[in-house]
Amino acid sequence: MLRQLSLFTSVTGFVPLAALSVVPTAVAIAGQAPGTTLVSVGVALGQAPGGVAVELSKEAGTGQGVEEDALDKAQAFIEQKGWSMEKSKDGFLAQVGSASIPCLPGATGDNGMSSFERCRQAAFEQALLQAKAKLAEYLRLEVCTSLESTLTTGNPKKKLEPAPSSGTQPQLLDKAKMLLNVELDRRLKERGVVIGDDEKSQRAARESAVDVLQSSEFKSAIEATARAELSGIQAYRSFETIGKGKGKIAVIAIHSDKSAQLHQALMGIGEAPAAPAGAAMGIREWARTEGPQVMLYTHGAQPRTSETGEVVLVGFGQASPLTDSGLSEDIAVEQASLEAQGALRRFMGEFIEVNKSATSSISLKELSNANQEFKDTSSFQKKTTAIGAKLGMSGAKEVLQWKSVHPASGKMVYGSVYVWSVSQARDANKLFFDFAKAGGASGGAGSFGVKPDEPVKKPLATAPAGKSSKGEGAEGERP
Repeated sequence: MLRQLSLFTSVTGFVPLAALSVVPTAVAIAGQAPGTTLVSVGVALGQAPGGVAVELSKEAGTGQGVEEDALDKAQAFIEQKGWSMEKSKDGFLAQVGSASIPCLPGATGDNGMSSFERCRQAAFEQALLQAKAKLAEYLRLEVCTSLESTLTTGNPKKKLEPAPSSGTQPQLLDKAKMLLNVELDRRLKERGVVIGDDEKSQRAARESAVDVLQSSEFKSAIEATARAELSGIQAYRSFETIGKGKGKIAVIAIHSDKSAQLHQALMGIGEAPAAPAGAAMGIREWARTEGPQVMLYTHGAQPRTSETGEVVLVGFGQASPLTDSGLSEDIAVEQASLEAQGALRRFMGEFIEVNKSATSSISLKELSNANQEFKDTSSFQKKTTAIGAKLGMSGAKEVLQWKSVHPASGKMVYGSVYVWSVSQARDANKLFFDFAKAGGASGGAGSFGVKPDEPVKKPLATAPAGKSSKGEGAEGERP
């Protein structure tokens, strides 16, 4: 369930992550500082046993351990940036959403395999989806409501008391009591009350069959829908907290002029945004310098400037093997690559649909036995769907693979870093058409159609005198 949260929290320092045990090959890619920006925060609430809190530091993409809650850190970061719940003169807008991680470290699925690492990935995706849902609601929200209130005063009948028993009329009194019990039984059955066979349960049920003096009923229904197409949404910051009995993943999702321009360029309808040449090192080189703590807590897709001054899109993916076998590790590596590709695709656009409904039905009845009967049948439901159709993504390539142990579960996580740019797409498309022009896949004459070269006619040269010989031929090459 989405919750509106205050963004006014204090900003505190960062605590080094000393307890994280990792393989020093993990990397991550930082995002770019936005220009005019639409911002949303999605938070995944979860559970994990002891450990340290982990989050991304001030520079997008760098990981450090903190004592504070991940959501609090995300809110403090937004406040530090000057982003508020209202649209500012610079075009910033902030929203907050939440979702839960469904399992603890050490939890196993139906197949008996560890589920925590996959729960982390699902939690991030859900948190990001919640952030996108808030953006969709900001763009296209439709709400309908209905209210109904009813007050009723009854006209209860006077309770009949049997006359004092006398020796002359015992059968008549017994008959009257039996008829009264039959009537009470009928009313109880109409109310759905099941009457037991024993005298005690019958007596208790009949005592509850009292008249309603007056009643109050309130019914409320709210339905909200939002449908919007979003594109160029990047996971600007990610925060993960591991604490005693719980954990959180917080994601700041933004849309900026730069990300919008990059999206259009990758769609083939514009030029990519540019930055001064030499302003950054190569993506692969930069990634290698970040260290193992970064990639483990970095998700989604982020624009980043390459060493040539071109703004490229970087996608991150990760997966954990089901077992310790080599085959399971190979599958995890492939799955991580697929997740990174999926992150790139989600950046390119999704159709978001949000459906929420809340109903409330409250009734209060005052009974003739001086008791009250209160019922509350409230409910809430939310469904968010994001769909992205098949899209051509030529030129996307993997630049780095990594692996790291998650400190909460002790399980190895394999990851992938993908880079996609307009220049790479152009190179890939040219090579594709070169291959298609050359053919070969469809068979055919092949080299049979290669024409022999025309012989070159040269005048015969006079042979040199050569070396003198005593009956010995030329020495052959060394065998």
